[in-house]
Amino acid sequence: MPTRRNFSRRELNLPVEYFNPFRNVQIDPSVSLEELVRVAHSLGEVVGLGLRNLANCPVEMNLMPDSTLRWRP
Repeated sequence: MPTRRNFSRRELNLPVEYFNPFRNVQIDPSVSLEELVRVAHSLGEVVGLGLRNLANCPVEMNLMPDSTLRWRP
């Protein structure tokens, strides 16, 4: 990812900020923040699923095709 970030900054003159799904999540003190920062960009889906039932979201999307939904019992 550093190469992509450098390319975007240098060639496209675009600011780059890595996605951090933990930005507004309270982290237990026993978790290594250095390790978490290194892998945080790959845990967005996991954090989203973990928070899914904590908040009431007025919109829910299902991206499954109708043909697949018909197969479900």
